[in-house]
Amino acid sequence: MNNSNRKTKDIRLKKSLGQNFLQDQNIINKIIAVANVNNQEHVIEIGPGAGALTEFLIQDAGRLTCIEIDQRLITNLNNLYGDQEKFKLINEDFLNIQNEDLNFEDRVNNKVVANLPYYITTPIITKILLRMENISEIYVMVQKEVAQRITSEHGNKAYNSLSVFCQTLCETKYEFTVSKESFKPVPKVDSAIISLKRRSDVKIDIYKYEKFVQNCFKQKRKTLVNNLQTAYKLDKETIIKFLNDNDLQANVRAEQISIDKFAQIYNNFLLIIK
Repeated sequence: MNNSNRKTKDIRLKKSLGQNFLQDQNIINKIIAVANVNNQEHVIEIGPGAGALTEFLIQDAGRLTCIEIDQRLITNLNNLYGDQEKFKLINEDFLNIQNEDLNFEDRVNNKVVANLPYYITTPIITKILLRMENISEIYVMVQKEVAQRITSEHGNKAYNSLSVFCQTLCETKYEFTVSKESFKPVPKVDSAIISLKRRSDVKIDIYKYEKFVQNCFKQKRKTLVNNLQTAYKLDKETIIKFLNDNDLQANVRAEQISIDKFAQIYNNFLLIIK
């Protein structure tokens, strides 16, 4: 057990905040190796908790900004790292954080390295990808099922709107599985580490694209024709012709369409809804 875990042994964890503290030093070492932080980078850690990752990130990063919602953990983190100039601690919900709070610098690579609470994993990742373009790399621990979803290929059961959105904007990779036994208290499911590296060649309006993709998957058991017809109030014949013009069958479902194809049909769909 590292020092930060000893400092918080008397803190009662809050289920409402999805708190499960990482205890396995081997897993911590693997996360640090995958993130590959260097002293020219700014690292943002969301939910440092007891500081299991913080202890190692602060050694390697040029700057480390930690965002912790739980006021009870702030004193402990400040006692451990507050005297280091490169350390900044913000007591706030990450979903309320603005870009200016993170003091991004030009020509500095910004990475997120974090063990995310299960209950807000998708909102956090979506916020970073939509609103924080300065963050180019994300290395996060999430529920295993969510990791599989984000990295899934088309045609797989796990493939959904989050898969398409993340993979359109980033190169995604399922790095490794983390047993639930690595945490205290032990959660009900296993976790996984995934990486998302932002693509530089994305030329679409990502806000409108995200909404389009969500509409395509709105009711997963329905065909793309039905979902698009409901979302955009177009007649069925127009949508079928659109799909045929884009080399897709009238009965195609969203989970059958590849990432590259989604970007293509989105751009072409704009032409018929103007």
